[in-house]
Amino acid sequence: MIEIIKNVPIPQRGVGARKKHQDLYDLVKMWEVGDSVVFDLDRKNKRGRGISNRASSLTAIAKRANQKVTVKRNVENSAIQIWRVE
Repeated sequence: MIEIIKNVPIPQRGVGARKKHQDLYDLVKMWEVGDSVVFDLDRKNKRGRGISNRASSLTAIAKRANQKVTVKRNVENSAIQIWRVE
């Protein structure tokens, strides 16, 4: 038999929920113009260029927060560096 629980409030949407890349959201809140971060390349796209999922996520999160960033790929170190420019 299924138990019925009465008078339990419905939780608000998103309250207490952890986002997939919570550390990147925290970074976007804290970093200042001129700061940068480095991500390792983790896979290749169809053209064979190295890309990073976390770097792509950070640029999208920063864009939603109305921050401008620039991205440079360092093939020698297999890394992508992202700077906040505005």
